Amino acid sequence: MIIRAGVVLMMSGDEEVTRLAPGDFFGEAGLLAGMAETHRLQALTRVSVYEVDQQAVEPLLQKRPELAEDLAAHLAHWDALRRTSGMPALHQVSRQVAMLQRIRSIFKVERAHVEL
Repeated sequence: MIIRAGVVLMMSGDEEVTRLAPGDFFGEAGLLAGMAETHRLQALTRVSVYEVDQQAVEPLLQKRPELAEDLAAHLAHWDALRRTSGMPALHQVSRQVAMLQRIRSIFKVERAHVEL
């Protein structure tokens, strides 16, 4: 989901992790890697979103396989921030590789010529 208007709170338990505003997105881990959302989301204001589904993303990944690597890096970065700010860089890289494999598997994307 891409936020079109409004503000969404990302919560961990009773603590606010961050606020998402227009242009920010959520649910990408489920769409791209089949992973569950790790935080509770709560609308702070009236919110409208654009829904992006796998059918919309698949042609992009087929045309530009290197995009899967960029998306995996993004997911690994957010995963590290959401879990803990102290995640070792090596663990973040291994998460990125795992997420890249999931994206390639879900969307049946061949490897790009560019490697991690």
